[in-house]
Amino acid sequence: MTDEAGVRAVLDQAGVPYCVIGATAMSVWGYARFTADIDILTMDDRVLVRSFWEPSGLTSSIGAIRVGDISDPLGGLVRFKPAPAVDVIVGRGAVMREAVETAIIHPEFGPIATAPMVALMKLEAGGIKDRWDVAQLLRARSRIEPGVDLAGLIELRVKTMSDWAQRAWARVKETLAELEVESSSAHWAAPSDTSDDQGSDKQ
Repeated sequence: MTDEAGVRAVLDQAGVPYCVIGATAMSVWGYARFTADIDILTMDDRVLVRSFWEPSGLTSSIGAIRVGDISDPLGGLVRFKPAPAVDVIVGRGAVMREAVETAIIHPEFGPIATAPMVALMKLEAGGIKDRWDVAQLLRARSRIEPGVDLAGLIELRVKTMSDWAQRAWARVKETLAELEVESSSAHWAAPSDTSDDQGSDKQ
């Protein structure tokens, strides 16, 4: 198992700005998605050169280095092995850059993306799993911080993002509405067998 703290130490020593994203960040913000993999985001493509890691002795733990082409939404990725993997991801675009720049310091994981930025990156990805993650993250945050309108913040920001992200957000809102209906129905529905028991008691 690659020491995630060791990877972060190399980045810190080299002055590489980064933040933890993915399932780890979501769990910090209240939605636990069970995966042991660690995703670290940076905009610094120096990490894609194997020699960057040589002084640390981590080169033997590198499973793959991938450099994105011009059509790739990512600049590249360094995957450390064995599983559970630590992935150092080189991002592209304004949303990922802002995620790194606005990261807050977590006592265990170091710089970590804020909840709004985690959601916005998921919307840019736009897959089914990503949209579900955003919906569950919003539900978790509404329970933890009911006075913070995370959905409102996302609504404002997503208007400046890609059409893909805006369509993903529309679907997330549909999912949230469906989940709210299901939750309300489950709360108010009285089981028929319970009603029958109560009636028998009264007789």
